[in-house]
Amino acid sequence: MKKKAIDNPIRLTAASPEYGEQSADCGTLNFGDGLTDLPGAEAAEFDSRQKNPTAPECFLQQDDLCNPYRQCFWYADPYMRVCIDMDRGGAIVDLRPRIAGSEHAGDPGEFHGSAVDEAFLIREVRQADGIAAELGAGTLRSARLCRNGEELDLCHSRTKAAFNREGEDRVLTLDPVELEFSDGFRASIQTVITFAEGSASIRYDRRVLSLSDPAAEITVKEYLAACCGTAQSRPDASGVILQIEAGEEDSVAILCEGQGREARVEDAEEASCTLRPIKTRAVMLANGRRKTAFVQENRGSGSVFAIGWERKLREQDCFTTWLNLERAD
Repeated sequence: MKKKAIDNPIRLTAASPEYGEQSADCGTLNFGDGLTDLPGAEAAEFDSRQKNPTAPECFLQQDDLCNPYRQCFWYADPYMRVCIDMDRGGAIVDLRPRIAGSEHAGDPGEFHGSAVDEAFLIREVRQADGIAAELGAGTLRSARLCRNGEELDLCHSRTKAAFNREGEDRVLTLDPVELEFSDGFRASIQTVITFAEGSASIRYDRRVLSLSDPAAEITVKEYLAACCGTAQSRPDASGVILQIEAGEEDSVAILCEGQGREARVEDAEEASCTLRPIKTRAVMLANGRRKTAFVQENRGSGSVFAIGWERKLREQDCFTTWLNLERAD
């Protein structure tokens, strides 16, 4: 089967040119004995010999069947599985850490990394039943623009993206989006998302292309709102530790207990959350000066917690953050 260019979207209708061309190619080869059928095990072995074991599988999908204007980018490697939704401004709507490997627990109530019960930090909610809809609700990796006490989230903006490969990096370049505050102030932001092969790292570059007042400043708040859950159990934040590293005196550590605590440290080194049940640590780093790290736990029985960075930017400034996944042990 002939493969399309890597930056072409995957279209899901029989009427699309890609479907017809690939079906014709496959049929021609099949009738001419140009295809060899392989059992599943042999096909998997052949595929493993042809590629680097850390090489990711990724594609930019355009769903012409349900929503022709929606694009999703899927990325999977041995360390994580990620879905980025352009209908939500390039936010991560699904994040499954695999950095700690697959470990099966004997107790059905414990966390484990099987295919049936894969752990997640972020999960897009699309299930019909009420219990499943609660799992992962409110989790997201996005950014907010803040000015005069008003906050606008990029996840409420639709955009499109182009995908290309630069050496060992997979780069997703989003079209600029413009956000307007209640007082008429407008800001145009462009996002570039980079995946470095074999690093378990996601880099976000947010550039302020223009402001309606070039002399003004806006605050960009990059955040990860996550939970510690699996497909078969309710998320539980009781085994999560939120930390800010900023030297011996200014470092902060919060064991999530549903008390609604939060902490902020200026010019810190990193903000992180350690998820002991799945032996995974998520770390957020940021560049530049005058930046502030923050962590926050939910109040009551809420299972969602947040870590992130904020920084004031002027026109043409760029704020770069990294989300790294590490083993907790």
